[in-house]
Amino acid sequence: NIYCIIEKDTADSEVRQAVGLLDCEGLKVLQVTDLPTIAFLVRRIPIYFDLGSQAIGKAIFINVNHAAEVFLNLFRPVLGGIAENFEVYGNNKAKWMRELRRLLPEESIPSWYGHSSKISSP
Repeated sequence: NIYCIIEKDTADSEVRQAVGLLDCEGLKVLQVTDLPTIAFLVRRIPIYFDLGSQAIGKAIFINVNHAAEVFLNLFRPVLGGIAENFEVYGNNKAKWMRELRRLLPEESIPSWYGHSSKISSP
């Protein structure tokens, strides 16, 4: 949520990088092989590349099926160094939840993925 970033960015504690969680569940082959969509993305990447390379601390992709994996691998060379910040996980929820809990504070994990509101802060 971009508003969370804006709210947390204060003079005392500046936010300069974000973690993005992208759920690819339901992504279909036709969506990532559509030529007009690919052309649109290729035209847009240079526009947003500088912002993304400075602001993305990590991009976590979950529920990545074969179509999404092909799409991500297709754009890795275009994205250059920013693609090094990508963490890609398949459909095995037990595996990607373990990684989410390793990478993120528990309260940052959306409740529909398993965040427990009963967990208290340290």
